[in-house]
Amino acid sequence: PDDDPHVAAMERRLAEIVDLSDAARRAERLQESDGEASRTTFDLSALARDRVREFDTAVGDAAFSVGGPDAVEAVAHELLPYALDNLLENAVEHCGPSPQVRVAVREEGDRALLTVADDGPGLPAHEREVL
Repeated sequence: PDDDPHVAAMERRLAEIVDLSDAARRAERLQESDGEASRTTFDLSALARDRVREFDTAVGDAAFSVGGPDAVEAVAHELLPYALDNLLENAVEHCGPSPQVRVAVREEGDRALLTVADDGPGLPAHEREVL
């Protein structure tokens, strides 16, 4: 039945497994890529706004903000949108009940910088060393 909590739990777990499998495939593609061939041009400002809008709709208890110029073009790996999604997911999952997530885009000379910050506790020192 549709309202069976066991079925709902299994469906959630299956969705998590599919998401994990997709992430593993993206990581494998990233490792196998040959650099220049997998680069593309992004408007980082538009990408940040679009991804934050999607997360803001899906995650009702988080507060998102995006700052920076209206448009900042940059050449980056084609999987950049997935990396941004991962940062946003981590911010929401590890910050507590009502996370504050700030995404900023800016230009620094001939480079572009996209940052994600939140009000969570941050990574423990031993995990930072691994990264």
